[in-house]
Amino acid sequence: MTRPVDTKLTPEVARELCQRAGSNAYIAGSIGSLGSQYVLGLKAVNCQSGDALVQEQVTAASKEKVLDTLSNAASKLRGELGESLATVQKFDTSLEEATTSSLEALKAYSLGEKAVYENGPVAALPYHQRAIELDPNLAEGYSAVSNDYYTLGELGRASEYSTKAFGLREYASERANLGITAHYHWTVTGELDKAAQALQEIIASYPQSCGAHSQLANVNAMKGQYEKAAEKHSALPAPCTGSCLRIQQFRQLRACPAALRRSEADRPRSSSAKTE
Repeated sequence: MTRPVDTKLTPEVARELCQRAGSNAYIAGSIGSLGSQYVLGLKAVNCQSGDALVQEQVTAASKEKVLDTLSNAASKLRGELGESLATVQKFDTSLEEATTSSLEALKAYSLGEKAVYENGPVAALPYHQRAIELDPNLAEGYSAVSNDYYTLGELGRASEYSTKAFGLREYASERANLGITAHYHWTVTGELDKAAQALQEIIASYPQSCGAHSQLANVNAMKGQYEKAAEKHSALPAPCTGSCLRIQQFRQLRACPAALRRSEADRPRSSSAKTE
């Protein structure tokens, strides 16, 4: 969209992003304090017209109840939008379970996610580490720390934190659980088929997930399926950008035996492979 990375997500920008993503609606939220209580608002907005489709307003009795109250409101909103009961029940993990019951941990984690996109893993790492200090059961936090270290080339630490995230994955939402599983098998066990399976499950439920599409292409490349990886990147959803260079890299790997050997040498091995 050729906008600065710190552009505020105003209703106008949100509508444009929604249209670019090929979506029908986006969710707008609001929060305000009323004494010791918090008033939360959720609204589904039509991407094309800007009209409100459905909206919910709820009150949380205290700061500690905000996430749980918001989760209940989100479930009701999804039902009013016509989402099937089966789908709602499948993905309806409360926000406390999906992330954390600690607002401070959630804030630190969110700041880390913002930092990693704006300034990279060095800037993000202190926030992600702070998040798991505040909530030692925050599976997504351990996974984020692992990703930071992996990007920085500290594979030992990346493996350590990925293993911790994998052990806590049942505390996460189904989508986060699958992402953690994929990352664990990609970076720790080297079982790339299991990583690919988890990513395919994410894509089946969330077709617009740029990260899952991109990571599946990377896994295919690590398996030596470079043309398949290029095809996956060519088929990325409209909002996903920056794929052209990656496609070229995949095809160059396929054409260059030396590069193939280097890529194979760098690939994480499964435990069975290590014993051979």
